[in-house]
Amino acid sequence: MDAYNAILRGADSTGGSTPITAAQYFAIGVMGVTGTNADGTALKLLDDVADRSGTTAVDTTAKVQALFDAAARVMELTGNPSAGVSPSAQDLNALLGNSSVTALNLAAIQDALKLATDAGVDTRLELQGLVDNVINN
Repeated sequence: MDAYNAILRGADSTGGSTPITAAQYFAIGVMGVTGTNADGTALKLLDDVADRSGTTAVDTTAKVQALFDAAARVMELTGNPSAGVSPSAQDLNALLGNSSVTALNLAAIQDALKLATDAGVDTRLELQGLVDNVINN
């Protein structure tokens, strides 16, 4: 319960909360989370997204798992043109907290992710910047 309370406390829509560890996510039942909150990791992206979201975005294990899975797909594709998995528009919109990714711009955003660096999209703001750049150009 302490791990889940830490996640909920961090989800204050502002950012800057104490990072949640892989062990804490695992303790609430989120599978696949490993490592540290180092730059360029799915854990760092998940933690930043959870931190900048409101509690309703992370109020169930299923929601947190979906965010982690989306973050993992983003990080797998980033800098890896031959990745076998790509994030969907739904994945990207969940991570961004909006609906800016559509069927019309998804392929271009995925292509931009293939050229990006892991550390260049491991926060919500960086990922949004990449999406905005594709949409506006």
